Amino acid sequence: MAATPISAYGTTVTLTTGGLAAGVKSISGPGVSVDMLDVSTHDAGTGYRSYVPGLADGGELTLEIVFDDANEVLWKAQVRAAVNIYTIVWPATITWVFSGHMTGFEPSAAVDGDLSATITVKVTGVITYDTD
Repeated sequence: MAATPISAYGTTVTLTTGGLAAGVKSISGPGVSVDMLDVSTHDAGTGYRSYVPGLADGGELTLEIVFDDANEVLWKAQVRAAVNIYTIVWPATITWVFSGHMTGFEPSAAVDGDLSATITVKVTGVITYDTD
């Protein structure tokens, strides 16, 4: 069965201590990865390495936002927060929920562009995936 493309328009990001993130221009991640542990032995007899999965890493969430007074206050507050719960609601009723620490806030002011900022959040723990 072929996949049906879905527009990303309308995706939202909500923070427990800041509410709905306004002016989000793009969302990237979080991208989950799994460490692979080398369990190769001298007596395997294959001459190839063997691996087993180790710990999973929730990766990072990156948001490009409109940098205005409202978002500056919101994101400055987040830098000081110990941990926050983030909820991403993708179109087609797909929801991801996870805890994370903000690790970066980088404003950008191109001469031929708008005032924006890139926010980086490091996921801590498990990402819960839900579809309705």
